[in-house]
Amino acid sequence: MQWALIILVEKSSAMKKFSPVLFCMILLLTAVQASPLFKSTGQCKIVDDRYILQDTGWVTSLNAFRKAVVSGNKAAVKKYFEFPVKNFGNEIWKLVLTEKEIEAKHLYGGTIIPFSETDFDQYCTKLFPDAFNKSMQLINTSVLKRKNETASPLLKQSEKVTYKMYVSYDDETKTITLNLGYKTKGCNPADKAIEVGENNVLYYFSVKENGSIIFKEVRLAG
Repeated sequence: MQWALIILVEKSSAMKKFSPVLFCMILLLTAVQASPLFKSTGQCKIVDDRYILQDTGWVTSLNAFRKAVVSGNKAAVKKYFEFPVKNFGNEIWKLVLTEKEIEAKHLYGGTIIPFSETDFDQYCTKLFPDAFNKSMQLINTSVLKRKNETASPLLKQSEKVTYKMYVSYDDETKTITLNLGYKTKGCNPADKAIEVGENNVLYYFSVKENGSIIFKEVRLAG
């Protein structure tokens, strides 16, 4: 564009005494073209993608993960893992194994036992049980994207057990947390008072720069 302006100036009868304002405009346009904020599309100048606030895409990735898990597509779910998973406290193992199996595997020591792709194939349905699938189906990701947190309705597993999924996104740490919370009602034999026990399974996912999500670890509470 600036070259066209220069040609116009050169052909103008007023070339010898062209306006200082026009000269400043030419200099400004030249500086704009040289700026790293702009790039050419062949027709016009647009702001470089690095300087535009882009949608991170993590909601899209979370939706795709949810679809893969709920449909039972193990191959698709694996795309959100980097094997082997080295989970703090071996808690991924404590989630999928029975108490006897945990003792046999010596999981209460300090050594982290990697969770391999073969282990995933064997324990996938225990890692993501029906409660996980049913509650994840009811997560409104539009609300999640707007507020960075949301939850499913309270669901009933049995007469005594209810559960609910809480989902949050931390923009500072680029982490998605899926918190599957259970509540179990019981009766104290001593005074017959109703007691409620709570336990949670927290699934942590890291969000990459391109918006894709990767499973990080499981933590158990309660």
